[in-house]
Parts: sequence; C-alpha cells; structure tokens
Amino acid sequence: MTADEPMVAIAGVLALVVTVVFVLALRPVALEIGLADEPGGRKKHASRVPLIGGVAMALGLAFGSSLVSEPEFWGAAALGIWLLVAVGVIDDRFELPPAVRLLTQAIAAMLVVFGADLVAWELGEPVFFPVSTGPFGPPFTVLLIMTVVNGFNLIDGIDGLAGGVALVSLAAAFAGCGLAGHWAGAPDGLMLAGWLAGGLFYNRITWRPEPIALWVRGWKASRSGAAARPEPAPAGSGSHTAD
Repeated sequence: MTADEPMVAIAGVLALVVTVVFVLALRPVALEIGLADEPGGRKKHASRVPLIGGVAMALGLAFGSSLVSEPEFWGAAALGIWLLVAVGVIDDRFELPPAVRLLTQAIAAMLVVFGADLVAWELGEPVFFPVSTGPFGPPFTVLLIMTVVNGFNLIDGIDGLAGGVALVSLAAAFAGCGLAGHWAGAPDGLMLAGWLAGGLFYNRITWRPEPIALWVRGWKASRSGAAARPEPAPAGSGSHTAD
C-alpha cells in the first residue's frame, strides 16, 4: 500500500458521515420550501418525503474527495455529477420536461467522455473474442452512460434497490482495483461507495422520523462516473486513460 491509501479509506468514511449529517440538516429545509414528494396515486408512502438525498450525497462526495489526490479526469466527471444534482433539484421542485432531463444526461455523459477523456474503447470478450468500439467509442460511451442512468431509474421503485445495486457495484470495482494493484482508480470508487452508504444508512435505520428520497438523481450521478471505467485506448487514438 502507498502512503495515500489510508487517507482514501478515511475519505470514504468522511463522505458517509457528511452525507448523513446533511440529510438530517436539510430535511426540515426541504419540507419548508416544498422540495418533497407528496403521497397519493401510485405513491404509497403515508406522508411527505423530503427530496434531499442527492444534495446531501453530493456534499458528502465533495468533502471526501477533498482529502485525496484525485486523478486528472475527476474534475470533468465531478462537474457532470453536480450538473445532474442541480437539474435534479430543479426537476423535483418544478417538474422539468423529459427533453430537458434527457439533454442534461447527455451533457453530463459528454463531460465524462470528452472532458474527462474516458472512453470505452474495448468491451472485453463478451462473445469469446475481443470486441472494440473503434471510431464509435465516444458516441457509444455517451449512449452507454445514458442507458445506465435510465436503467437505474427503472429499478428505483423499491426502497434502497437502486442505491444498493450501485453500492455493490462500486465496492466490487474498488476491490478489483486493489486486487489488480491499480490504486490510482480506487479513490473515486471508495468515496462514491461511502456517499451511497450514507444515504442508505439513513433510510434503513429504525429511529429515523421519516425516510428520505435518496432520489434517482443521486444514484444516476454515481453511475455516470462508474459506467465508463476507462479501457486502454488503441494505438494511435491519441486518448489517455486513467490507470
């Protein structure tokens, strides 16, 4: 282990703690300004549910990431996360048109692909032989991220399911980085895991006065960074990847 690795673990814990603290602090504010999901129709909750999970989680991530040296691609990827969070808050309060939400997802995905230069050039061997995206790598990666974002939206109907799946995925990615010795890619995975764990912890503890909506935008944001883990670029492509 390098000298920075213990700090990575501390950053993950800090992201968790800060998330829980902001969930508690923002809950009454959200109820006061109307940033809450109202019961009725197909929504089976008995009372108003504050829609502040994504904001609290983003703040937890910001605090956690401040403790470690992030890879150079992180800035653009984090900007995409904050874009999803900001537009998500506006959508939860005022219900934006689907076209606006889709455009936001596309911009966030392009920040990851073109700003952070993370492109899925190789897909491994899904059918027993190597598959490369070639010149279609960038647009394919944008569509891949948007697909994962909306895929998590589809499984968000059960409390904790989307966040739990994202948490397990990120924990597995972090473990894979460690086993392969690629610790440079581990901090973002660990802090995102702490980010998600903070929200899940609050929603599952028995003493909470009310569950909070950890909100599709929070889970979407976590996947926008995890969906496009970089693969080695083909020779001559001119693109860099983060090891």
